[in-house]
Amino acid sequence: KNKVLGQIKSQAVIYNPVNPMFFLVKDNEQINRLNILYVGEISKRKGLIDLIKGLSELKAKGIIYHLNVVGGFNNDAYKDLILSTIKINNLNSQITFLGWMSQKGICELMNNNGVFVLPSNQESLPMSLIESMSSGKLVIATNVGGISEIVKNEITGYVYKKNDIIQLSSILEKIYYNSLLYLNISHNARLFAKDNFSPSMICQKTKSFYSSIIN
Repeated sequence: KNKVLGQIKSQAVIYNPVNPMFFLVKDNEQINRLNILYVGEISKRKGLIDLIKGLSELKAKGIIYHLNVVGGFNNDAYKDLILSTIKINNLNSQITFLGWMSQKGICELMNNNGVFVLPSNQESLPMSLIESMSSGKLVIATNVGGISEIVKNEITGYVYKKNDIIQLSSILEKIYYNSLLYLNISHNARLFAKDNFSPSMICQKTKSFYSSIIN
């Protein structure tokens, strides 16, 4: 209905580039799948409580993961809820809170953490997810915002319905017992990231787009 938009003949989706240091993170190894990384503000919107409850479901089945949490709490009430949930489910030895870290620190942390989980209730297109894919991590995220644009289920990662703890724990159980699947999807994630988020590729796509308009 917009006269100006109706006249646009050329358009393209070109993502923002990722810091190239994430592409230097070593490839995943089978043992890395036992270490989960969460990066972001610790708030109700980010849904960390669901991941913790999922770990409890898995522990009851004898499936033990270690979770490294990078980020800080945004309010005391949610902090109390998180810590009490951990205590009640006897997960203290499985979860480490690292506080806020620099981008370089997070990048180094990814060398030993093979799974990145983003259990958010609301997102746009999170950079932490893109950085994790660029690092060759297996990503698991809720199907909110623009996440499904870049995470193709069971190809470049996993998406699940927000607040669905059973579905999340089921995905983690699957990769716990299937290291080959874990390695294949991690590999696909990195290839997708190289084609869509590396600075050189973004530069090339931008140049090609403007050239097509000029011509």
